[in-house]
Amino acid sequence: GGWDVAVAWCPDERSSVLRCLAMWMAAPDRHTLFETSTWQRRLSLTASQVGRAVGRDHARWIADLTAADDPQLASAAGEGMHAALLIPIRHGEETSGVLELLTTASSAIDPDVATALESVALQLAHFEHLLRRSAEPRWRMGRL
Repeated sequence: GGWDVAVAWCPDERSSVLRCLAMWMAAPDRHTLFETSTWQRRLSLTASQVGRAVGRDHARWIADLTAADDPQLASAAGEGMHAALLIPIRHGEETSGVLELLTTASSAIDPDVATALESVALQLAHFEHLLRRSAEPRWRMGRL
């Protein structure tokens, strides 16, 4: 899809921050400092644009990362990234994470691509929900 970096963020169960769960880069050798800082970073759910994406219903396109008031997005801008797409991973009312897709391209995103990526995020959320449900103990009543 032309993305240079993809980061999956998930809420930390013990605090109100997001932490990096997974990361993919088209050119890992070019972005080693960004990769290290992303793995170490904790993002506030209220004070960062990535964190605020948790409460959104739809993806948000950020066309100019240099103007972003977010430490993660500012760090990405420092690595030559120009734009980001933030996609909440939601199942019903519950958000299990955010996909952060970064690009060095400065052109606007195709709305069909954004819709397709939102569909992928919905499928990820549903899969995560099923995995969580399968881990829950189930009690059965019956005769011994």
